[in-house]
Amino acid sequence: MVRLAGSGTILIPSLALCVAAARAAAQPWELFQDPQQTSFGIDSTPVAVSNASFAIGNALGTVRRLTLAGAGRQAALDWQWNGTAPAGQLAAHAGAGLLALTQGRGLVALSASSGAPVWRCPLGAFAEAAPLPIAAAAGASHGSGGIGGGAFVVGTYGGRAVACAVSDGRPLWSVDVGAPVARAAPVRAELRSSHGADVVDGVVVVTTAGTAVGLDLSSGATVWRWTKPGGAMRGGFAATPAVSDGTVLAPSVDGRVYALDPAGPPSNGTAAWTAVTGFAVDATPAAWRGLVVVASDDQRVTGHAAAEPSAGAELWNVTTGDWVQGGPAVDEASGTVWAGSNDGVVYGINATSGALLAQLDPSGGAGRVQPSVAWTSERRLIRQGTGLPTAAVPLSASEGAGEVEPPVRQGPVLDRLPHVSASPLLLGPSADGHTLIVATGAGRVVGLRLAAASAP
Repeated sequence: MVRLAGSGTILIPSLALCVAAARAAAQPWELFQDPQQTSFGIDSTPVAVSNASFAIGNALGTVRRLTLAGAGRQAALDWQWNGTAPAGQLAAHAGAGLLALTQGRGLVALSASSGAPVWRCPLGAFAEAAPLPIAAAAGASHGSGGIGGGAFVVGTYGGRAVACAVSDGRPLWSVDVGAPVARAAPVRAELRSSHGADVVDGVVVVTTAGTAVGLDLSSGATVWRWTKPGGAMRGGFAATPAVSDGTVLAPSVDGRVYALDPAGPPSNGTAAWTAVTGFAVDATPAAWRGLVVVASDDQRVTGHAAAEPSAGAELWNVTTGDWVQGGPAVDEASGTVWAGSNDGVVYGINATSGALLAQLDPSGGAGRVQPSVAWTSERRLIRQGTGLPTAAVPLSASEGAGEVEPPVRQGPVLDRLPHVSASPLLLGPSADGHTLIVATGAGRVVGLRLAAASAP
């Protein structure tokens, strides 16, 4: 069900807003219902494999590739792979034709076309953050020696960053970053000349409990290390940073997004600029045309300026009915922000003005569920007061032994909870536009067709 803002009519004299609203004024349909979701919902963000296909994992260790079959029709199941441990966040390496995910103490690569396991890279410690795909260098083929042949880089709870070759999964380098890496995936940023023109080199930025570390892409050597004000005492980095116009945007549970120069922050404890929200930021920000969109646990989605003289200043905000823990997605064609909330609704927001355009209910009108909330030691949401039993799926003793923050998955039975904690995916474009893919806590994946439109 889609509800337009207000009583169903948007009374705003703006062509751009009307176009964006029209793109949302279609009915969502069910793409897939996960038959395994009897104990856990889907908090894994869907990953695009092609303009019409995506892959998604669940907390029981299953990964599936699905292909759109047209508006209003169930997606076709291309393949299913059953892992032996909860599936971490997925990443696609288009050049190598691989999907990678963490499984216990290893990184597993699957063929994107068939789902067959290709290799496993030992990590030495438990990991659950998405790996960072590194494309082969210009002129190099995938599988050639060193990082230039392509790689995945992943952080672990053992406090290390590991680079694995896309060809065979062999470790290319493994470095100590000083603290456990939780759910924040590494990101790649380019170092530019003083004139801001030519790319000089690249760094991999890894965020831990209060510290960001820039690593040399080729060797893994530390280029710089930056600790935010208050360090881990004021809350660490809990989500994957974004990179926009050469700036690393690192979200923190202290309610701030820190903008860092990838060549090295100006001094320890000082960021180029900071965007401030009302509570923890557990989601990757989105950037669009000089704007940074932030979703946070204060139940709001906020838009902030990303350029001086007002960089970091809040320009608009939209209040949802619960915490917003999935990163927002921006439809480039219309300038519409899509953000899912734990109230079970996905909000469509005009990125320029902050006007609320539409509300997508992936539950099909089943209604909202807003029980009380609590956190596990891994900052995983536990919903209480629903009358539903809780469930736990620990890893094996050998996989969990000696880890910081033992990797025990705890949570409720989510069959009837429509909360949306995974980031939406904009899939496409196709001849008739993009499709918004939304995964819910009820194990339901829905689609919303966004018709082609001109950018505002």
